[in-house]
Amino acid sequence: MRTHGIPRERIFNSRDESFKDDILRVTNGRGVDVVLNSLSGELLHASWKCVAEYGMMIEIGKGDLIGHGRLAMELFEQNRGYHGVDVLKLGLEHPAQTTRYLNRIIDCYEKGQIKSITPITIFDASNIHEAFRYMQKGQHIGKIVIKFPESADDLPTATVREKLELRSDVSYFLPGGLGGLGLSIAVWLVERGARHLVFMSRSGGNNVDQSFFDELADMGCSTQVFKGDITSLKDVTHAVKNATKPIAGVMQMSMVLRVSFLYHLLQLSL
Repeated sequence: MRTHGIPRERIFNSRDESFKDDILRVTNGRGVDVVLNSLSGELLHASWKCVAEYGMMIEIGKGDLIGHGRLAMELFEQNRGYHGVDVLKLGLEHPAQTTRYLNRIIDCYEKGQIKSITPITIFDASNIHEAFRYMQKGQHIGKIVIKFPESADDLPTATVREKLELRSDVSYFLPGGLGGLGLSIAVWLVERGARHLVFMSRSGGNNVDQSFFDELADMGCSTQVFKGDITSLKDVTHAVKNATKPIAGVMQMSMVLRVSFLYHLLQLSL
């Protein structure tokens, strides 16, 4: 009310479905032309019922999209529209257009036409567990911000009191474990008792120096390397079935590196 001049009778509660009846009441049952929605579950359907004929619902939430949510189809009969927006995908596939949007946002901010979201509730990083508890209640307004100290030494650290001990009669599966970090982790596992390691990568280990496998052998560990893709059930099944020892643990390290979206934006704006 203070910031945007919106009258109190046009502000409703989004924590339950009461906003649907309130919106239809103040619009004489018509609904609104545009709904910008991030609610999920039953509240998604309540938002959908607030769209007027020839209106549009813009979905910016991800929960129901990922969870294969469904909308009541009969509402489309009154020429209502639904449009999902994935901002991350938009940025990755249309960086030039996204840069224009971001520059427009920055320009509006610098001119004072838009402001940061308020109120802001700040938690120190050393008390981050309280921030998650506060957010979990689902009753806060505004944004939650974690403030980190100038020095990392000011953050509390947890002490590992028990040393990890791994079994020597089973295999441990490391898909994607042939990169620099993966090789270090492999040595760490062997130092803690692992005696059979199974690797899988798209290169099949061709880019790894044989001396590394010789080093593991000297430490008493046998290795198997399978060529395959972690997203392929056939490749994973082949590796699991052909492991010399049954697999008792998996450490997933496969990934695909892409040039960051932010880097693209910076390059386009320079």
